[in-house]
Amino acid sequence: MIGPTSALADERVDTNNPGTGPSLGSAHPRDSTYYFEDGNTVLLVGGVLFKVQLSLLAPDLKPGNYNHDRCIRRLLGDTNASTTERGTSDNDAMLVPGVSARQFRHLLLALFGRPGDLEYTALLTDAHYSRHSQASFMRYLDISILAERLGMDILETWAHSQLKYFFKSTSWALEHMWEEGLLLQITRAFKTPAVKHTDTVDGIQILLCSILNYSSSREPTPPYLEICITWYKETAFSGISGTVFGWIFAFILSLGHRSSIWADKLSRDERLVLYSAQAELTEYNKGTPFQNPGLSESVAQNAFLTANPHGTRAMEGWGHWTLQQPWKIFVKSYASGTTDKCLPKRLAPPLGHVVRGAGKRC
Repeated sequence: MIGPTSALADERVDTNNPGTGPSLGSAHPRDSTYYFEDGNTVLLVGGVLFKVQLSLLAPDLKPGNYNHDRCIRRLLGDTNASTTERGTSDNDAMLVPGVSARQFRHLLLALFGRPGDLEYTALLTDAHYSRHSQASFMRYLDISILAERLGMDILETWAHSQLKYFFKSTSWALEHMWEEGLLLQITRAFKTPAVKHTDTVDGIQILLCSILNYSSSREPTPPYLEICITWYKETAFSGISGTVFGWIFAFILSLGHRSSIWADKLSRDERLVLYSAQAELTEYNKGTPFQNPGLSESVAQNAFLTANPHGTRAMEGWGHWTLQQPWKIFVKSYASGTTDKCLPKRLAPPLGHVVRGAGKRC
């Protein structure tokens, strides 16, 4: 049963740690764990001050490999970035953009943890021993994201190896509700993945579909329906991966043109794309065109249209769907590179994403 709220702060890492209170002359609190008085650089991350030895954030700790300016540019997330702050004091803290305090704490736990420390022991063992939760998953995801940003290849590879344990079963992911910000962080994390991490990307996308796919007979509408609609409408700047967008497109398509969601939540232009998809993928039975409405099960599995049982019921009235053969033709034409030519221009990209996602079960 899915829980009422996010459980990100329910485990060993206190993600709401307020720090030690604002320092003199600074409006930002110091982190209570990772503000080291003998550190040489003060960093402002997610509104919290951290003070660390910057060389410890270098890609590796081999003598002679540390480059101060390159380390700063990696930390700022841009090889061409520069900053006027030098991190010499709390009032001159170097702002690290696009990183939350929670993420940075997780990275520092991996870098500064000690054997015997409970949090560090949990980091080393939770994934392997199936102590899986929303909080532990995000811990490894955060480490993998920042390790990639800082060029820490060995740490990044280790974090990915831990994430793979979470994809063997996704039941843990339904124990608590996920905040939209966390879901966005997950789907944006590997939008353009390195080739060596394609297995993780596939697992991430399947996990997202499993979460968004959740429904209960005790709930009138799927709990993540509004998020799916928002992502569909705002995909131009949301940055979600093509495969996930393809699934969301098929999910909304499955609600049917009589759905109140289409009428109340989507603009005319947005509905036109869905109507085009419906027309392109629907083949009416020549003998009885309006009888026995139903969606081909095999096609539904490929197109992710089985995502929502409420949506399946909502589709009644579409007409007689015999999607299997048209879908096979569509997939074949897409693979041969002819799909974009035969589909309406506005329809080809979303359906293309659906095809690329076919075969990844949700």
